[in-house]
Amino acid sequence: KDLPQREAVTPPTAVPETPVVATPLTAVPETPVARGETTEPVDVEAESWSDFLERSTTRLREAGISDEAPALFDVFQTTDDLGLTYASFARLYAKATADKDAAIPGQPPWA
Repeated sequence: KDLPQREAVTPPTAVPETPVVATPLTAVPETPVARGETTEPVDVEAESWSDFLERSTTRLREAGISDEAPALFDVFQTTDDLGLTYASFARLYAKATADKDAAIPGQPPWA
């Protein structure tokens, strides 16, 4: 038995691509580096790792988030709040390295 022939299908006409024009990166003129005033690193005071962990714990508690790993991981994966992302990561890292065999307890991730 002969099978019915399919009608030839013509693909839609291709839409020409819009060329992407790269603009050169320029330094922000308000910065000392852009003005040529300095190329040396600038010392900035920052909080200690233990202070950051304390602040992270407070931030999570105020947001009503449990300090248990599953809740912290859920927040880390789903939040649009960058502060909660940092706080949840810090607490997860602290929990993961709390065991003396896992890492140096109490040390920041970059130590």
